[in-house]
Amino acid sequence: MVLAILTLTALWGGNAVALRYSVQELPPIGAAGARFAIGLVFFLIIATVHKVPLRLPRAMWAPLLWMGALFTVQIILLNLGSARDIASRQALLINSHPLLVPLLAHFWLPDDRLTREKVYGTAIAFLGLLLLFREALLTSPEYLVGDLLITASAALLAVKAIYTRALVANYHPYQILVWQMAVAVPIFLTASLLREGNLFDPALWTPAVGGAILYQGVVVAGVCFLWWTTLLKHYPPGRLTVGFFATPIFGALFGYLILKEPISGALAGAIVAVGVGIAVTNGALRRVMG
Repeated sequence: MVLAILTLTALWGGNAVALRYSVQELPPIGAAGARFAIGLVFFLIIATVHKVPLRLPRAMWAPLLWMGALFTVQIILLNLGSARDIASRQALLINSHPLLVPLLAHFWLPDDRLTREKVYGTAIAFLGLLLLFREALLTSPEYLVGDLLITASAALLAVKAIYTRALVANYHPYQILVWQMAVAVPIFLTASLLREGNLFDPALWTPAVGGAILYQGVVVAGVCFLWWTTLLKHYPPGRLTVGFFATPIFGALFGYLILKEPISGALAGAIVAVGVGIAVTNGALRRVMG
């Protein structure tokens, strides 16, 4: 499980860079539509190969439609925020969602209770986020709107993790992924055509942009989403989220190496605090130190 989570964190860290690059070149909502249209095709093929039924009785529609609505809003907030932020900050803020998962799980999942170390870990990580927002307020106000949008997206992502955990008891992971994308993609594309208008301008679609969208659509929206949803079926969210402390590190590293983005002292401190907070929240630090 540890190796799987670390691999996922590296791939999701790379997603921050791919997303940042794509929303600089493409309209943000349209970029989401292109990304998850690819992901939808990917999962339609996978589900067909594995003979997973996607046509469900009408009585089973409502939970999946709610999941699709939640997913749609969460991704729109993420893409709009990423267009106004740098990849390293986006990677940190969106991956702060594990801090909320234990709290939500305590109330919604009987097998995942709130403990003292989860409270302490959340407090430590919260101080890191305050450090990042302080920097935005005092020295980098151009990042503030993006920070707030991505933080709101992270909160919805935490809710979605808990909701997914509940759904996998009754639905196959492919069904959840296909339905949420089937709901979201038409909304993304329609909103982009009405609001943004230039998604299909050939001049925007350079090989680098196409590669960034493919990475997000196949690797992240496809393989990573499937991997994560499958893991949720076998492990409580609190145990899985311990690995996510490494994602902001990968995001900052890739942003520095690929996009030449700076790593400020406040960002580095926030990454450490959030990483330690997530580790403490999920008991990893105690296990490592014996």
